[in-house]
Amino acid sequence: MRRLALILLLIVTHGLAVWWGMAGDSRAQPSPAAASPVREDGPLDLAKLLEPEPAKPAPPPVVSWKDQMDAALLALPGDADLEALASKPGSKPGSLEATAAFCRWMELDPLAALRFSVSAPEARDGRCSEGIRRYLASHGHEEVNRLVTSVSEATPVVLDIATRAAVEKGQTEVFALASAMSRSGDAFNVLHFGTRSLDGLQEKLPAIRAMLDERGAREYLGSLSRCEGADALLDAAAAAGFSEEAIAHFEKYWAIAEADRAKKREAESLTLADRIRAGQFGNSSRLETGDVSLENGVPEFENWCEDFADQRLDGATIMQSLRTALGNPQDVDAQMRELLFNRLYPMNPDAAIEWIKAEEPDWQAVVQKARPHPSRWNIDLQLMKISPEAVWRATEGMSPEEQEASGMLGNLKESYRIWNQEDPRGCMTAVERLPAGPLKERLKQSLEGGRR
Repeated sequence: MRRLALILLLIVTHGLAVWWGMAGDSRAQPSPAAASPVREDGPLDLAKLLEPEPAKPAPPPVVSWKDQMDAALLALPGDADLEALASKPGSKPGSLEATAAFCRWMELDPLAALRFSVSAPEARDGRCSEGIRRYLASHGHEEVNRLVTSVSEATPVVLDIATRAAVEKGQTEVFALASAMSRSGDAFNVLHFGTRSLDGLQEKLPAIRAMLDERGAREYLGSLSRCEGADALLDAAAAAGFSEEAIAHFEKYWAIAEADRAKKREAESLTLADRIRAGQFGNSSRLETGDVSLENGVPEFENWCEDFADQRLDGATIMQSLRTALGNPQDVDAQMRELLFNRLYPMNPDAAIEWIKAEEPDWQAVVQKARPHPSRWNIDLQLMKISPEAVWRATEGMSPEEQEASGMLGNLKESYRIWNQEDPRGCMTAVERLPAGPLKERLKQSLEGGRR
């Protein structure tokens, strides 16, 4: 930068000198004082300008998690109380010292360390899984079998870590791990999770059948129905010793899987507008029969929703933009409004309800469908993130009859009930600050009744 400044300075001063020379005859000679201006910050130091810029400090090297763990293991004293250190609460999940202690413990006494991992609440933050992963990486499949049969409570985590490592190495490694399991259930779990394709499976069917009891064989064969083309293995499965019952079990689930695949193929052949018209998106913007969403066909859709959350766009504008993006389809506005409301409601409940009330005569039914129902397993997680205050603002502007008909009163009570369970003092303090009125009183009665 200093070199550039010097060059620019020289250019400017050279230009001034030329100008002075050309205009010398037509102007008065400058006074001695004017000929030698004094710089306020002192004379120009050319040597300083020519000095090289100081080198910028290099960024600190990025230390990998493995290197951090290796260093932490080396730093452990030889006589360290490993159980005490592994039990020590960390500043963050899986703190280095606690994880290193558990890793050392696994090497010295894996069975005791495993029993600790399934019994100590403080060990459920990742420190134990790292120790188990490191231990298994340096031991064979037979050791996996010894661990799961000796400490059955640790079977799920040990098998999960071992199977994931085997999957990374390939299906042959998965079969080797399964064959080392002395219990049929363990072998089934490895095969069920680890079988990722049908490649080479036909030749392995006799060995797989020998690993599994009758129930395991039936369930494993049935699980293959998720793989397209698995029906071609039925003759080989029968020859390998899979029973008629197992074959029938496969055929039952194969028919279900084929119907789902056919439905997905049919859905994928439709336009987004056709899918919306057919109601295939259910209560979210994601298609129920496959990984298809409005964002796939309308990339701007997600940005529109974010703009709605920040009140930069309203529902009517987004509706028109969506309609245009889909080619102005006919006879689909009602489904589009419902789908759009489902997506906008979690972003800004108050604004979403205000929009749907202006657009849809039966808006209460639309709101009723979109609100979260505690008994429904497939609740959109976005719905669960709506703050109680946002639900209050959306409910407060309705009449008592509208609050009931739309389900918003129940939604409001449920939202504050969950908050009250987690933080009773904070919840009740917030409720006391709400505007006075019948809605506040009904909410307070609901919360007070829930504590009796």
